[in-house]
Amino acid sequence: MKWRLFRSRNGSRLSPEYINILGFRPKNDAYFELVLRDRGQQSNGQIKRYGDNERLEFLGDAILDAIISHILYNKFPDRKEGSLSHTRATLVSRKHLQIVAKNIGLCDLVDQTFSGKIKRKGIYGDALEALVGAVYLDQGYDGAYDFVLNKILNQGELIDEIDGAILSHKAKLLEWGQQTKTLVKFKLIKEDGEPHNKVYSIQAMIGGEPKSIGKAKTIKEAEEIAAEKFYQKVILEEKPV
Repeated sequence: MKWRLFRSRNGSRLSPEYINILGFRPKNDAYFELVLRDRGQQSNGQIKRYGDNERLEFLGDAILDAIISHILYNKFPDRKEGSLSHTRATLVSRKHLQIVAKNIGLCDLVDQTFSGKIKRKGIYGDALEALVGAVYLDQGYDGAYDFVLNKILNQGELIDEIDGAILSHKAKLLEWGQQTKTLVKFKLIKEDGEPHNKVYSIQAMIGGEPKSIGKAKTIKEAEEIAAEKFYQKVILEEKPV
């Protein structure tokens, strides 16, 4: 039987598949139901009534950064800040979160929830961030720490394997900026579209000068695109800034 987000007017108990992903039984199902209410599906009456997962994504993004920073700090006591920042950014990159969401089965739940509807790019990674936020609210920091360690770091590419890969061009560009003492910043220069379907334009600012521009449905993706453009065209080809 196909799992549905809601089974009754008073909310739903989570499916066995969902419980298996979590590895525990939640104290409050509502947080985890909210994970799968995407802001791009505003025509759904239940979403209009209960809200979407955007706030959970905001919280989960911050919690994920904090926990992975905590783990890396303990794992690599001799590393400098720049190296730790690069590894953290790689682990929380959209590409890596998409891989993890697929590996733990979260993509299947998202696909079932929005069957037959167009899913925006990055929805799986966003759902994973929202899930981390839900786990934090339900289980506290220690529970979220265990979830990130066991489900995200151990289900995706291992830290030691991912460490040298360029999964995040933004992280690589920031690391290059530290090494060369060049200021690297990302500036939001434009927003287009409706509130639930925005397109963000981000400009990479290198040494205070505007350089490449990235456009995407999320600020993170737009920053990554801008960083990749500059990194590929300038740094890899060793052209002067």
